[in-house]
Amino acid sequence: MIKNTSDSSTCIATSNNATSITCANGLSGGTDNQWENGDGYILAYFNPGYQNNNAFRYFDDIYIDDTFARVMLANSQNYSNATIIEPQIPFAWSDNSISVTVNLGKFNDSGIAYLFVFDADNNYNEVGYPINISSGTTNPICGDNICSSGENCSNCKLDCGSCPQQPIHEADTDSSGSIETNELFNYISLWRKGLGVSISQVIEAIKIWKINKK
Repeated sequence: MIKNTSDSSTCIATSNNATSITCANGLSGGTDNQWENGDGYILAYFNPGYQNNNAFRYFDDIYIDDTFARVMLANSQNYSNATIIEPQIPFAWSDNSISVTVNLGKFNDSGIAYLFVFDADNNYNEVGYPINISSGTTNPICGDNICSSGENCSNCKLDCGSCPQQPIHEADTDSSGSIETNELFNYISLWRKGLGVSISQVIEAIKIWKINKK
């Protein structure tokens, strides 16, 4: 039996292997009855002929998804012979490519691991694809929602956001990329008071203001 300690729902495990446990009928009897990230789970051994409320198995990390489709790293080309298996968390998945956040887990930061890709029917490649694990510097991935070293607003807007708008003229005091009427009047006032603004700068500001108003 699996118990969700966050809402007290439970389900009866119908099958399991080295990396997954299946409940055929889903969670029930709780306040939410949903598999959700952040919930706590415990696995309790249940035998109809023997009852012990203290028979629990605790897990440090649990990977939960609503599909069998997944990406795994293993330490053997034969998945069933692997003794280390680590899930790789996908953040983009299409028919042509899969992008994941690397999770080495028990793997060392150098050496060879083998990649297995599972489809929604739990089918996977028979022979693992060899992957060279390296502790060297890797290129950042634009689109993983992390503004990594080497990424900025110019080369990766997806991760780092838009670059701040640069003022187009000294009169553009709010750096909006345009000169508003009140900004133009304030700028002309500085020129009239002799506060470091030349007539040529005022004329340029008026030209920009006219363009913005068209």
